Amino acid sequence: MALLTVSRYQVLSWAFMKRQGVAFHVVLAFLGLLVAANQVTASEAIKLKQKEAVLKAAFIFNFIKFTTWPEYKTDDGLIVMGVLDEDRPACRQIYLLNGRTVQGRGLLRVEILTTEMLPLHLQELSLIYLDDASTLSDDMLDLLIRHHVLIISGCRDSLEERAMIALYVDRNRMRFDINRRLAEMAGIHFSSKLLNLAGRVF
Repeated sequence: MALLTVSRYQVLSWAFMKRQGVAFHVVLAFLGLLVAANQVTASEAIKLKQKEAVLKAAFIFNFIKFTTWPEYKTDDGLIVMGVLDEDRPACRQIYLLNGRTVQGRGLLRVEILTTEMLPLHLQELSLIYLDDASTLSDDMLDLLIRHHVLIISGCRDSLEERAMIALYVDRNRMRFDINRRLAEMAGIHFSSKLLNLAGRVF
């Protein structure tokens, strides 16, 4: 059975992601029926999780295109992204974006970091991704905001307090919400196109 097929090196557009969102919905619904019939193996479930990770990486790549930081963060033509929880499928997939050129922004460099390492990289970081931003301490959140770092979380529940963008699967579809207030506290702004595509904007 063919699931989602996405080249990890393909430049992904919003139109592409919308098409994949429909495909993702169909695949998950179909797999749900197979699970009920005990026809889905563990390896097939892992493959589906990997496809979800590919979509998350694609969304994040496009978030960068439609995000504006204070000029000093990107004026050298380099965007540095920190990835935490590197054992997660999404984090491993996001790391594959390392070395890609983001249209209108520059070269993307992806670093694998731990929470303990974050303070050493705040000056260079433009954004971070972690599975659950609610694990960030108040002090760390304050440091990230003061250094204009975009926080993207894979957990919807962390949006209102800790994340600026929450990217998650809901009702078998990939969705994202935006905490505009928190982002603007960090001097980060999103284009109207990105805001219009978000499920919820705070």
